[in-house]
Amino acid sequence: SINIVNSQYRTSSSTKIIEEIKLRKQILNQVDTLLKEINFARCNPKNYSLIKNLQFERLDTLLSKEPFLLDYELCKKAQSYSNKLSKDTYNLNYVVCQHSDMNYNESICFSTSLNKTIYQLILDKGSDIKGHRKHLLSIDNKDTKIGIGISYIPSLEWYVIVIVTE
Repeated sequence: SINIVNSQYRTSSSTKIIEEIKLRKQILNQVDTLLKEINFARCNPKNYSLIKNLQFERLDTLLSKEPFLLDYELCKKAQSYSNKLSKDTYNLNYVVCQHSDMNYNESICFSTSLNKTIYQLILDKGSDIKGHRKHLLSIDNKDTKIGIGISYIPSLEWYVIVIVTE
């Protein structure tokens, strides 16, 4: 009977590991999708506006920018902060950016889906905090590198997305 118990333990442990790997893979895919969407809006705002049917969002008046380059160090910063925020679910409505090293710009979004995230960040819609569009489309900065961190809060079924640029 000891072997049966150990076998069941390994099975439940393996299932948990497999679920965690699936979630990490899903998050990596979301990072890739988000980066492509932001870069499409940055590089060709007029076409982005046409394809997404955003004629009232005034993206077509923006100048094209170079695409962001995904930066490993910025990704580590973004992921670290995203992890921190996802553990503090009591203060999600009051996020204060307190970092010792503030030589980068950041956008923070809490969302139940990637589509809502893109809408909030690129269009400044569905969020009380404005300025993500200016930040990510580099309207008033010359940022060229980006880091994206995404954490999941299972109890709320929410994602915490942190994007930092420099």
